[in-house]
Amino acid sequence: MIHPSEDEASILVGQLTDKFGDSTLSDVCIGDEEITFTKQYARRRDIIHYCLRKASTPLNLWVGTYKGTGTGTGRVNCLITEVPMGFLSPALAENV
Repeated sequence: MIHPSEDEASILVGQLTDKFGDSTLSDVCIGDEEITFTKQYARRRDIIHYCLRKASTPLNLWVGTYKGTGTGTGRVNCLITEVPMGFLSPALAENV
């Protein structure tokens, strides 16, 4: 999930969980055709840089590469879905 920083609303940050664990996203830049960010897993010191470009189809699919000292380089696919602010709010969870 990517969202404005609590300290500075113009800076985007985020969190991600995948099969390798929880991570923090920083240096997030979202453009019309390109997304870049840096990811650091909670239990690792190295960082991974991502660069993704919008695919022609299907909608919301982004494809690109990652590069890190501990991971090497590779390809990555990402689906992006916009959710309303407050999507993960405790009040919303209580009503489910």
